[in-house]
Amino acid sequence: MLLSVSLVHNKSGAPLFFIGQIQDITRRKQSDQQLAEATTEIQRLQKGLLKVCAWTKRIELNGKWIPIDEFLSKNLHLKLTPGMSVEGGRTSETR
Repeated sequence: MLLSVSLVHNKSGAPLFFIGQIQDITRRKQSDQQLAEATTEIQRLQKGLLKVCAWTKRIELNGKWIPIDEFLSKNLHLKLTPGMSVEGGRTSETR
């Protein structure tokens, strides 16, 4: 609940009465909580993203930039063929 109160004065400034307003903010609090949870989840997911540089065809892994082909073969255990290479037909075996 949100309570707002105002004091009403007469022309000479003496207090006359209070005006009070009570507002149910349950939905707003629920929305704020859902937004906070979504923000936390987005931040968690962002930490798990890999950084990729399409221009150099490299990926950052543990603070070191390595060729994407190397990442695919060593970390995902994919056997690359020249037609599958992201480096225009060269695989780590043909370098």
